[in-house]
Amino acid sequence: MGIIIRNLSKSYGNKRVLSAFNAEIPDSGYVAIMGPSGVGKTSLLRLIAGLEEPDEGEIIFTYPEAPKISMVFQEDRLLPYLSARDNVALVGNNRADDLKQADILLAQLGLGDCSYQRVAEMSGGMKRRVALARSLLYGGQIYLLDELFTGLDDQILAQVSIILDLLSETALVIFVSHDTRIITDRVEQVIRIKSI
Repeated sequence: MGIIIRNLSKSYGNKRVLSAFNAEIPDSGYVAIMGPSGVGKTSLLRLIAGLEEPDEGEIIFTYPEAPKISMVFQEDRLLPYLSARDNVALVGNNRADDLKQADILLAQLGLGDCSYQRVAEMSGGMKRRVALARSLLYGGQIYLLDELFTGLDDQILAQVSIILDLLSETALVIFVSHDTRIITDRVEQVIRIKSI
């Protein structure tokens, strides 16, 4: 196992989004979190990432050391006045090398011709891919992808899926999506969250 979730509960004011939630997640592969809007899918990702604390319960990582977690948020969280490559390279440690790697990642995601384009001039689907490239440059053992596939057409989705397939061989890729095109034979586990 990679992650064990025990009796996890989370509320925001009077609204409880997770109640005594349990799951066991492997340390690599594809895991989908599905469910209607407002049931706690994003909250679960944020709890796994350590960005929020549960009201009750625990999340146990069974890795030898604390795993490095890379996240693509539901909002792109990009700097609109910077180019795509500059946004991607922000998470690195060596600017020259990071910019080269950013160009490679953007090309792999179908944005090779747009590396120098300001993010403010990009479509929603393009911004999602820039955010993914940034997450890939940051690296990690766990990738949390919140509605990454929004705004991607079938061709781009296929391109992105190839990269994520390779990634899931050595890392854990957990994604939240309403897009049933993603739920294919490559997904090893589907976690369904229901309304409370």
